[in-house]
This record gives sequence, C-alpha cells and structure tokens, in this order.
Amino acid sequence: MSAILIMILWTWGLTPLWVNIVGTCILGSKIALKTIVALLED
Repeated sequence: MSAILIMILWTWGLTPLWVNIVGTCILGSKIALKTIVALLED
C-alpha cells in the first residue's frame, strides 16, 4: 500500500525530492531483501 502511495505522490510531484529518494531506497531495500531471502531458501 505504501508503495502505491509513494508512486502516486512521486507522479504528482507533491513530495520533496529527498522524500522520493528515501522512499525509493526503502522500497528497493525491502524488495531486494525479500528476493535474497527467497533465493537463499531454495
């Protein structure tokens, strides 16, 4: 849900640049972590 919210805010340009960067980093790290965990479990 938060990913969709950040995408909407990013698209509309309602958030400052640093919020976009931080949000992207947090989302990216979560996705990367889930991917690594999934790969290690196999």
